[in-house]
Amino acid sequence: MVPMDVVAVIRHKVASEGVPIREVARELGLSRNTIRRYVRANKIPVPRPEKQVRPSPVRDEVATAAAAIWRARRSFTAGKQRLTAKRLWELLRENGHTASERTVRRLVAEFRSGEREVTVPLVYTPGELAQVDFFEVWVEPSGIRQKAWMFVMRLMHSGRDFAMLCAQQDATWFLAAHVAAFTYFAGWWPPWPMTT
Repeated sequence: MVPMDVVAVIRHKVASEGVPIREVARELGLSRNTIRRYVRANKIPVPRPEKQVRPSPVRDEVATAAAAIWRARRSFTAGKQRLTAKRLWELLRENGHTASERTVRRLVAEFRSGEREVTVPLVYTPGELAQVDFFEVWVEPSGIRQKAWMFVMRLMHSGRDFAMLCAQQDATWFLAAHVAAFTYFAGWWPPWPMTT
């Protein structure tokens, strides 16, 4: 809902000053339909008063005890066992609390939502980022086991990979693998005849 002072400005500009609805909408960042609605309204809408929060002494008393049990749940549950809302309600009743099972369920829902991991999706623009790894591997080219180094590059936007075996782990091979990866991702491969 638009604040009352903004409604007064809308009505004054359109009705008294004759400013077009489109211009008022652009100035205030509102839609033209919203401007029209407030200009045509016989009564200016009065904002509703905020609801009063009712006191809940039983819930508040149980909340602290339930939170303490919830935090300590790992000490008395093992493996895949979980502390359910019903079991928490039973534990609270054993300790002398009189909250309803519904109240305890709501508390458990709050506890769980507070523990949820917040994740941010990783979004990359094309060509923005690549990950590179250069590590030791064992290969058997002609039945003879020998050490080699694997160069791997992954483009983060598309998830495409490039892998190349290198004979040594030094700057020359590292840079050559980068050149080969960039050439591969550019669309033409191999840039030179591959020999072993």
